Amino acid sequence: MTGTVTTSDRGPAAKGKHRRTAVAVKQPVTAEQAKDRLLDVPAIDGLRAVAAIMVVAVHVWEVTGGPKFNNGAALNMTLGCVVAVDLLFMISGFVLFLPTVVTRRFGDVRRFALRRAARIVPLYYVVVIAVVVTLPLLAGPMVTAFSAGGGFASLALHLLFLQHSVGLELGYPEGWGAVAVLWTLPIEVCFYVVLPIIAVRFLRKPLLGLAISAAISLAWRYLAVSHIGPPGRIYDVTKVMALEQIPSFAFQFGMGMYCAYLFVWLMKRRAPWMRYAAIPVGAAGLATALWLMNRWGAHMLEPNAAYFRELVVLPIAAPFAAILLSVSLGPRWMQWPLTNALSRWLGRISYGIYLWHMPIGFLIVRNFGAARELGRASYFVEVFALVLVVTIALSSVTYLVIERPAIDWARTTAKRWFT
Repeated sequence: MTGTVTTSDRGPAAKGKHRRTAVAVKQPVTAEQAKDRLLDVPAIDGLRAVAAIMVVAVHVWEVTGGPKFNNGAALNMTLGCVVAVDLLFMISGFVLFLPTVVTRRFGDVRRFALRRAARIVPLYYVVVIAVVVTLPLLAGPMVTAFSAGGGFASLALHLLFLQHSVGLELGYPEGWGAVAVLWTLPIEVCFYVVLPIIAVRFLRKPLLGLAISAAISLAWRYLAVSHIGPPGRIYDVTKVMALEQIPSFAFQFGMGMYCAYLFVWLMKRRAPWMRYAAIPVGAAGLATALWLMNRWGAHMLEPNAAYFRELVVLPIAAPFAAILLSVSLGPRWMQWPLTNALSRWLGRISYGIYLWHMPIGFLIVRNFGAARELGRASYFVEVFALVLVVTIALSSVTYLVIERPAIDWARTTAKRWFT
């Protein structure tokens, strides 16, 4: 607020006249405003957008025939983009736990459930139905026909978020192969169910909570590899299915939650060194993450690639945490690549990008591509650019028409029903 202060200059030059000077009077920040500032982390939108685009890259590589690049590092980094899923799980842990850290309580579980359902269900259902309707146009080696992929039984399991457990056990491919990323949605829903139970307990002893989440992930991965399916590290679909259940990713969600705790702790102290320390911490985190992605990508084409991932996905949570915190707390110029208007918009529509990109990729390659182009690196680049443009356009439309109205409806409905 700007106040106007009147001063009197009694010198001879003033000749008895008064001079009015505008002085800025700083309004004190209310407790509610302080909470809002802690809950608004603009860089998270951009980071979510980066993760979604990384997922697009690795799936376009698959759709275009798995081209072998001349540059081995480029191929390794493209394949290593698969770890973006782990970053997305961390972001979910951070964003959904942050209100609990700020307010010191979880809040109304009914409001949480309604808002989460409104956030993910409408677009998810639209994509599933759209894929079912367009399956004949997406047909190919990686895509299963509707009837061969379980038909209406598989559709029912998808609508109930059971495609990654019951559906796989029955032999039904997730998303009929056309939108295989749907395997992560049941894991996300499981986290929504668990979070209200553990949130306040985690907040009381966050370091212990992080340690427990790591122990759960390590124990589950050990059991999945050693005691499920054939003995030893022989590739087996049952083992891979077990490895990709929520206990395997407990550490990713836990690390995201711990980052939320650290973010609020550091923001409340506002130490002068914080912004400067974010620069080397972020650089080290980025370098380490890229190195691990390169290592993972180098092994991804091996028969037991799913097992090598065990050695990467837990360690990579640490550099991802360093990146997440540094871009959230660093100087403004460091945050700008993730906080500019375009990055934030891509972050808002990232859920649509995540769900739409695979069917769009299959649609482009199967109907507008040439079989002889498959496997060429230049074709991958062309399709990646086209898929990205079409996916962003479609995701923007579905965000404005489906996601945003559902989010607003849930917010107003939750206030009306659960206050």
